[in-house]
Amino acid sequence: VGKGWGWVHANPQEAVKKMVAAYPEMDLGWEEKTVNLVLKLSFDGATAKDGWGTFDPASIEEQLALLDKVGQYPNGRPAAADVYTTKILELSAADRPKLDAPAA
Repeated sequence: VGKGWGWVHANPQEAVKKMVAAYPEMDLGWEEKTVNLVLKLSFDGATAKDGWGTFDPASIEEQLALLDKVGQYPNGRPAAADVYTTKILELSAADRPKLDAPAA
């Protein structure tokens, strides 16, 4: 998946055309207009440093706290270590593209 996102980063317009060819119910014009926004949401300083797919484990803790606050855990809030792992990121580190958001 990471390698595919690296290709999309380098070839956004071609990627959109391939995607719409595979899923003709999608609107080519709309996808062409939004692909750069999607890339800016998918790549940033963290992905440039640690590779596509990376995330800050603190964000998991924040999400758990929010969901706990609104009562989503009737049987008690899970521990962060029980709901995520970075193992796949560790195993795929060499293969995940290290790219920043594309230029405007």
